[in-house]
Formats: sequence, structure tokens, C-alpha cells
Amino acid sequence: MKTKEITTRKKYDAEFKRNAVELVLAGKRPCRAVERDLGIPQGILHRWIKEYKANPKGSFPGLGHKKPEVVSIDPSLLSLKQEIDELRLERDILKKALAIVSKEPARCIHSLVR
Repeated sequence: MKTKEITTRKKYDAEFKRNAVELVLAGKRPCRAVERDLGIPQGILHRWIKEYKANPKGSFPGLGHKKPEVVSIDPSLLSLKQEIDELRLERDILKKALAIVSKEPARCIHSLVR
């Protein structure tokens, strides 16, 4: 009976990725040669290069970390967003209060009828 080997996915740190990308971008080595020499699966280095070109400083943030957002929010928009959140909270509280208040008079009248 054959046993299946479980292969774990290799994880490369940001410095390793940057060095591999810089080898290719500097024109010193072709992409396939770098992949072969470093033991990187074919095509991975192309993806790293694309990511690096899109955002050199924010590329390769690490495991489980989101890339920092490039968009900056105007402070006045941020204050408006906070105000909207507060108003929504107040609206939800008022809806619940209205539902409670509208049910109580019906109970009182219903108990008087009996």
C-alpha cells in the first residue's frame, strides 16, 4: 500500500522575496534561472515582481497582515463617517424603543377588555 506524503507549502520572508525580485529587475539574471537556483516554483517570481512593481514599499507585508491602504481619508470625511455611525446607533435604539412602547399599550387595553 502506498502512503501519501503530505507536502507543506514553503513560506518565504519579505527580504528573500525582495532579493529575488531585485536580481531579476536589475537585469543580472533571467527570471527562470533565479527560480531554478533558489528552488522557487515556476511562476511565483513573476507574481512577486508584479506585486513589487505595484507597491514597492507595501509589498510582502508578512503572514496574515493586510497590505496598508494607499488611500488617505480627508479628516472632514472621517468626522462625517463617525457622525453617520452615531446617528445609525441612535436610530436603532429608537426603533427598539418604539417597538417596546407600541406593544405595551396593546397589553394594557387587552387586559382591561378581559
